[in-house]
Amino acid sequence: MFFTAYSYSTLSQHISSSGSAYAYAGVCINPAVGFLTGWILLLDYLLFPTLVAVLGGVAVHAILPQIPVWVWPLIYVAIGTGVNYLGIQQTAKFDKLLVFIQLGILAIFVLLIVRLMMQDSSQITLSFRPFFDSQWFTPGLIATAISVAALNFLGFDAISTLSEESEGGGRAVSKATLLALVLATVLFIIVVAFAAFATGNVDRFAEGNVTNEAFFTIAGNV
Repeated sequence: MFFTAYSYSTLSQHISSSGSAYAYAGVCINPAVGFLTGWILLLDYLLFPTLVAVLGGVAVHAILPQIPVWVWPLIYVAIGTGVNYLGIQQTAKFDKLLVFIQLGILAIFVLLIVRLMMQDSSQITLSFRPFFDSQWFTPGLIATAISVAALNFLGFDAISTLSEESEGGGRAVSKATLLALVLATVLFIIVVAFAAFATGNVDRFAEGNVTNEAFFTIAGNV
């Protein structure tokens, strides 16, 4: 991920275009490669929001089962389409609002675990096992974990599409790309580590659950 972000960061300084990888591949390699890259990007922008909407709908349906699961993806798509239709300025404001809400929720989650540590340490397991456990450390599991963890870093590449709209141009986009990756990595490690600390017994999690909502269970406990 770092090498990908660094590549975007470097290219955005020299090729100030909202075409992102489409423009980079077309200029640096070949227009035909750029054409193919553009179609792949279009497919990515079509499939990834669909994946997020479906997974989000399944997760919320587990909390509110009285509402049909298909309603939530439609709501997400309608909101996203409506906000983007209003233009880049309104979209940027809405994105900032969502970021603040997400950071607030994560901060509350971590603070609740810290409070639990101070009040009842018996429910907390402080160890480095969430980072490394020789009992479960196998190439197969690592490959599986990487494929899932990669989803938490997707999106920083979209910053390069704002090269023509940003005040600082390619230089601002370059810094923002690397900063987004660093912040995402730090937040991911902190939240997952604290969640692991609050996991006293993994047997409490439902096996084969539709959503595998381990975080729901942990949040309910804290």
